[in-house]
Amino acid sequence: MKKLLPSTIFTILFSLIINCFTNVSAIGLDGNPRFTYLDMHQGIRTYLDKSSLVLLQNDGKAVVFAYTTTNAKMDGTITRYSKPITMKHNWSDPLNIVYYKNDNGLWTRQDMDITAHYMWTTKAAFCSGYELLLGKKYPYTPKYTR
Repeated sequence: MKKLLPSTIFTILFSLIINCFTNVSAIGLDGNPRFTYLDMHQGIRTYLDKSSLVLLQNDGKAVVFAYTTTNAKMDGTITRYSKPITMKHNWSDPLNIVYYKNDNGLWTRQDMDITAHYMWTTKAAFCSGYELLLGKKYPYTPKYTR
């Protein structure tokens, strides 16, 4: 009984801490609903700034939009704005294929079927941006593996 009590207390405390961090991230940056939580990696949470979303093209051939992100470290340090990120989907491509404009102004292909962690923020940002700008869900559900 004496050995069971400390491990039970540890398990309960650990569960409470995990739930606390999860709930804080879901609310938005500092409780501000303007920022949509996208992902957390190595102690840095990334948020989509809803006020930065700009629809650049939606003509039946492609949908193109730009946005900025905000990063917050677990210690409270916040990087408010990134440089604008431009993404697009050509409707002639499969739904899992999107593109982002790199620093050279060229479009780089991204496959949202890739389940590696480096793609999670891209997937979440594209799908969230699409839904917020067009008022409907993107007709593809990206795969996440945790």
